[in-house]
Parts: sequence; structure tokens; C-alpha cells
Amino acid sequence: MQLYLNNQRIKLKQTYVPAAFTKIHLEEFKLKDGEKIKGSLEFDTKYIEMKGDDKKEWKYQAGGDFEITICEDYDNFKKVKGGALEDKAPSGDVSGEHGGEKFEYKTALVIVQKDFNMKKEYVYSVEFYPDADVSCSSRWDDQKKHAYFFVDYLGGSSVTYNFKGSPQPATAHMSYPKKGGGLSNWKSFGYSGGARAAIKFDKLSFENGDKVSGSVWAESSSDAKADEKGKIGGKFEGKVCNSGF
Repeated sequence: MQLYLNNQRIKLKQTYVPAAFTKIHLEEFKLKDGEKIKGSLEFDTKYIEMKGDDKKEWKYQAGGDFEITICEDYDNFKKVKGGALEDKAPSGDVSGEHGGEKFEYKTALVIVQKDFNMKKEYVYSVEFYPDADVSCSSRWDDQKKHAYFFVDYLGGSSVTYNFKGSPQPATAHMSYPKKGGGLSNWKSFGYSGGARAAIKFDKLSFENGDKVSGSVWAESSSDAKADEKGKIGGKFEGKVCNSGF
């Protein structure tokens, strides 16, 4: 998951660490007030500052064990959805509904980008389309015609931290085309209760055109608005779109 940095004494050049370059391991715990959570944290990223021909690198690295205490929750954690991905995702292909509209995927595209500062590749997002013939080059046109489901801010899906075979947190969205074209209208699955999705790659590559497979699950929060409510999940096979940038 993405980390945020804060320093009360100095102004940081970068105030976050992308999920692709963060590793967090948590021991099993009970979700209740006062419970201790033990785990370990590791991250490695940098910010490159350019002033004319001068280049300066600001590194952000850390690692080690931690123990934290769960604070009291006014709603007794009712908005936090538990359960492993295997218990949630249906056994069939990715399908479900969002905002009262049914959805069934026919094409999955894994969008790979290269971090400008780290010069390392990571999965930026996974896009699920209801059409069977969507390609890396035609996806922009298809987004103006049909609603599609996608997840981003994926954990454990970079060349640095590749947790293939293990469910990872992600953020889920539905994108609806606007009438007359233009930018799509994104809808969430609600904002409370943390990340609303999880994804597991059974097969993962970062090479353009390679095949990828896995399973995904997204479920709206209990207080989501009517046009944000939904459940989408299942197994998928897709293709990598890597432009080299």
C-alpha cells in the first residue's frame, strides 16, 4: 500500500512512497480496540531534483519491525470488510454489478509503467472491459464507448516487490463514458473502511504483450452512495501493455 511521509522539522521533497515500492508484513491479529499489531515495514524510493544541468537525488529508505495499537472505533469497525480474497472472489470469470448496472469482463489489460525516479517497472492498473477485442492501442477509444472496471494503487506488483500468488490491496473504480465524448466519469466503491479491493496474480510479467492471470475482488463500503454500491470479482486472463515509459 502507499505510504505517506511527514517531518515536522524539514520540508520533504517527496511526501509519499508509491505502493509499488513498499513492503508491509502483518502478523495475524484480532480487529478490536487495544489489540496489538506486529509486523515489519520496508520501503525504497527516491526523488530526483533537476536544476538546469544539476541533478540531485533524495533517497527515502527504511526497514524494520514495529508494534502498534488499534485505537477505538466509534462504529466498532463495521465499515471494515474482512476475509481473504479466496473467500470473496467467485470461481467464475470477473463479473458483478455496480450502481445497479451489471458487468462482465471480456478483455483484461495490465498497464505497466516505469517510475521516473526509480527507473523500475510496476503495475499501474488492471483494466477490465466488456468488449472482447480491446487492445493496448484501442483502449482509449473503447473507454469513450463503454463502462469499464479497473483497480489501481496495487501492492506487491513491481519488479522490486513481486508477491505473485498472494492477495494484495488495491483501489477499485468504475469508469462511465460521458455523453458526447470527453473524459470518463469515475465512480468509486465508497471511501470508508480502507481499500475496497484485492487482487492476486497467479502469473505476472512486465513485458509488453505477455499473458497474465489471476483473480480480483471489489466490494463497496456499507455507507457508499447508490451509484457507488456494487460487487465485482472473479478470475481473469489478460495481456500486458507496456509502452516503455
